[in-house]
Amino acid sequence: MRYHPQALVIAVLAAIVGYRFVTALLFPDASAAIAEAFYGEAAPMMWLALIAVLIVLSIYIRANKPMIDRVLTGQASFGEAMRSLFRKSGDD
Repeated sequence: MRYHPQALVIAVLAAIVGYRFVTALLFPDASAAIAEAFYGEAAPMMWLALIAVLIVLSIYIRANKPMIDRVLTGQASFGEAMRSLFRKSGDD
């Protein structure tokens, strides 16, 4: 399956902006402090948090793979993508 180039660029930019927003919100000092925390006293908690986030992300991707493929190939409309993003879990 060939992904739409603009959709890939938007997905990468959204991931970067989202990462920077969360970093600035949770760790306002700098991302250097985050890297430092992975080796300091809080290292076990940081690694557990990272693993938990990756597990949740993989579950989300598996549950929404058909829609993610439709968005990245350019087959889904903007409204369809927004509805799938903001729908409740019981609204299938």
